[in-house]
Amino acid sequence: MYISVGGFTMENKEDRNKQIKLYLAWYGTQAVRFEIIKSLYCREFALISKHTPKASIRNLKSHSVKNFDYILWNLLHLRNKKILFSLYYSLAKYINGVPNSPRTLVEWTKCDTWKKVKEDWKFNHYKKMESYDFVIDIDAGDHADIIHAKETTINIRNYFDKLNIPYEVRYSGKGFHFIIPKKFFPDYSYDPNDENNIYKMYQKIAKYLYDEFSEMVDVDIYDSRRVLKIPYTLALYPDDYNCYICFPLHTRAGLDNFQFKEYILTEKNFDVYKKIIKMRGLHLFNADGKMNKLLKDVGINNNRS
Repeated sequence: MYISVGGFTMENKEDRNKQIKLYLAWYGTQAVRFEIIKSLYCREFALISKHTPKASIRNLKSHSVKNFDYILWNLLHLRNKKILFSLYYSLAKYINGVPNSPRTLVEWTKCDTWKKVKEDWKFNHYKKMESYDFVIDIDAGDHADIIHAKETTINIRNYFDKLNIPYEVRYSGKGFHFIIPKKFFPDYSYDPNDENNIYKMYQKIAKYLYDEFSEMVDVDIYDSRRVLKIPYTLALYPDDYNCYICFPLHTRAGLDNFQFKEYILTEKNFDVYKKIIKMRGLHLFNADGKMNKLLKDVGINNNRS
């Protein structure tokens, strides 16, 4: 039997401390913070803790490194509380971003004015959207199944390349994400109550890929408030003391030769990744491509205005 200390046994407390050390060092790296901020412009920022779900916070706004630092280090007192969050951003991009966030946790949880703002945003956020990107989530469920998720991702990638479909592909920590920017799609309503909304259109594409390629394609993620792991952040999972780097794959060989253990952050590879990040951003394959052929295969009208 092991004695429990702060929710962790003496057996795994050393691994937990190593995880905390790497986590703090990663987000203390300037190049990492700059890459994160690029993804947050006019989008919702969310801190999700799967180990401590009640500590998770959504509807954050962060458009600068300074503000990001304030949220992560000061607002949540993360250094002292040792709550480790996976960082997410919204697929929706808003005209003026989300409402300004309170500056203290007391305001966040007890301020009546902010509660009213959050309630209003919950029901009316879609009215402020200017775009909503498409994501395909290839979910392994367990790291033991990553090889199967990789095979599915390669097969879908080859199909997209054949049709000249524009896409980004990223490792998500326990699977892969394809991202296709909204600008490549026809116009659909952002109103989730509208029969012809964009979320149903995206889901129809996902179900087609599910049927044609693999049941690892998640078809239940299409709603107006969906958030996604931010590229270059760390994915964390309960009962697992590794930090998985959510890394964009910039070459086809990067996916073909993918080994998930190479994307576990360690003291040995930390400096290597710091150097790589300074030279990286995001990469859109088939940037001059169009969605016409895929939409035709799925049976979606591409002539909407």
